[in-house]
Amino acid sequence: MDSIFLTQLKAKATIGVEPFEREAPTSLAVDLKLGCDLTKATASDCIEDTIDYAAVADLVKNVLASRTFLLLESAAQEIIDALFKSHPLINTIQISIAKTGIIPDVEQVG
Repeated sequence: MDSIFLTQLKAKATIGVEPFEREAPTSLAVDLKLGCDLTKATASDCIEDTIDYAAVADLVKNVLASRTFLLLESAAQEIIDALFKSHPLINTIQISIAKTGIIPDVEQVG
């Protein structure tokens, strides 16, 4: 299976269990690996036959900005659902979401 990946996509979301986390959007870093069959794209060399990285990045940012989340897990599931719905070429998704700078002396948590 082929794959397309995005690493350290920077996004903002109002997310967290603690009240201070919901006072302002939190910086996030999102990693995605999208499993897909790119046979047609490799033969055609056409963007229409593959998954557009920019469209994926926009979708992720829009999902995260769409509402307040308590858990990273629920945000990840909404992203997964939206990706499967909007990109039929995707067969599998691996996702990692990390909050950056939320805890002193810790670069990322997730």
